[in-house]
Amino acid sequence: MDTSRARSTDIQQIWQRLLEPNITVLLRNESISSQAHAGIYTTIYNVVMMDHGGQQLYAQLSAFYATYTMGIYKARPEDDSLLPSYYDSQWTRFCRGAATVDRLFNYLNRDWVELQRDEGRRDVKTVLNVALTQWRINIFDPLSPRLEPPPAVSEADAEEKETRVAILRTKFASESLTVRELRKMRFSSTQSDVASSHPSEGE
Repeated sequence: MDTSRARSTDIQQIWQRLLEPNITVLLRNESISSQAHAGIYTTIYNVVMMDHGGQQLYAQLSAFYATYTMGIYKARPEDDSLLPSYYDSQWTRFCRGAATVDRLFNYLNRDWVELQRDEGRRDVKTVLNVALTQWRINIFDPLSPRLEPPPAVSEADAEEKETRVAILRTKFASESLTVRELRKMRFSSTQSDVASSHPSEGE
């Protein structure tokens, strides 16, 4: 086996045995030990330092978030009246967990993603934006028609809900969202919360 193939196999095993299980725990908003956190952080650094390690790790993350968000979509309620609360609860959990994962993958963002973007690869996103893109593609886009108001509601309520969906759709297109903004991007938030401007500080 050549060296590049061996390294690819090593990264796959690291992903399956260490990274994927712990990322899943974090996305459920459960905690991991400080020892596990330190071990994961060091492992990510070591992988990124490998030849093509950042690229392979990024590909694993992208595929993981696609599968994970599709699972949330498949578990959606069929009753439209239950959908907004389901969407909001899942979104709150997901954005909190995704922000934690993004911080954990700081080395990937800083040492590989930034380099790729500096070289003109606008398709490469930060780890957080990879998560948000998959949420938009696999959950928000297919569910947003059901989040919009049915014809029977009042005109005022319909306009308000349509505005919320439109604002969320616009925000998902941004790659400069802060964690504070993400927390406000719930469907049932008040319109003033959802439409608030970017805060000057990130989180």
